[in-house]
Amino acid sequence: MASLSVDRLMANWHFLPIHVRREFPCLNFDEYIWRVPKLESSEAARLVVDAAANKKAANIVLLDIHELTIIADYFVICTGSNPKQLSAIADAVDEEMHKIGRSYIRREGSEESGWILLDIEGEICCHIFNPEQREFYQLERLWKVAPRLLYVD
Repeated sequence: MASLSVDRLMANWHFLPIHVRREFPCLNFDEYIWRVPKLESSEAARLVVDAAANKKAANIVLLDIHELTIIADYFVICTGSNPKQLSAIADAVDEEMHKIGRSYIRREGSEESGWILLDIEGEICCHIFNPEQREFYQLERLWKVAPRLLYVD
């Protein structure tokens, strides 16, 4: 039972305030990270697609861009119909990535702007658009030479 509480604490380590982390010097976060099995980028990208699909995202596209650029290995592009759905999709992706140990997620944009970008450890970029912004930027056209691994309507 003690290891369960340690695991729970370590899984949420980045959410704890610094003064709480200092009270547990016996817990080495770096050692714990190595115990969490890390999925390949392609598997993690498919989990991003699943998380977006579970929140009813539309027109989900998974592009393999690792041979075209160094900015990421995969792009996930999807559409939400309203600001609340954009936020819900982003939160679901964030939660799913934290479950598999991908905790460094940078979030740019907002639901009000119509475009949220999640940069997941520099390996996966998840673009969540409203329909107007997606039509305006047309990322699929910009990256048309990238292999399309998955399309969910």
